[in-house]
Amino acid sequence: MRIGSIGSNLSLRQNSPYFKGDSRPFIVNVHNEENVGSKLDTNNFRTDGFQVLEFGEGPVTKLEGTYAPDVMVKGTIYYADHFEPVGDWALGTHSVVVAGEKYMKTLTIERLLDNKKDSPTVVNGQRYCLWKDVRFNKQKLNRMNIPTEPINKKDDEILEEEGEEALHASIKEAKESAKTDEEKAIARYREVREMRRIVERTHLEILDEMERLHIDYYGASKNPIPLIKVPDYEP
Repeated sequence: MRIGSIGSNLSLRQNSPYFKGDSRPFIVNVHNEENVGSKLDTNNFRTDGFQVLEFGEGPVTKLEGTYAPDVMVKGTIYYADHFEPVGDWALGTHSVVVAGEKYMKTLTIERLLDNKKDSPTVVNGQRYCLWKDVRFNKQKLNRMNIPTEPINKKDDEILEEEGEEALHASIKEAKESAKTDEEKAIARYREVREMRRIVERTHLEILDEMERLHIDYYGASKNPIPLIKVPDYEP
């Protein structure tokens, strides 16, 4: 990580009330019973020029006691923090996700290795997203009765004995060759776990660089303190 990475995000800041980094319930009118299973009208959810909306895998259910022409459905919407990427957890557990256009489903191993322009705030958003995504994919494997410890051990051995490039090549091959749901789930878990390792390394490099240069990124500057906090325990 280089000093050029520790810049100001002030030019990207805006005042939309929807960048919050939290989940909220919603209720919208779909008018008729036959519309309950249909994709919702995007006009029901406000965004601004920085944001895009995507539908997730979370359920949308009919609100009991509502009838045509006012059949109401309920679900959950996730408004990502301004610098928070959106990944598997948000899209897999929410009916609707609203996030910054730059940060919607953009994280890859290659992207995280190309991190010279990433500020501490951006990296913090990456850390939060990947912490959630590792836990989400680990839980998916648990539901399939696939233990994660042997997967972790094998990848750690590849990393230690053959290096980072070999591990990344192994993950890429596993993704491309996966045919069953189990193989796809394992490959994705390996990928998000490795992405988390990379971004945590970047985070420590930034902290070391700021300490060396006596930079108080959130205190003395005008950079916004992140609304979201990365848990300090393993996912």
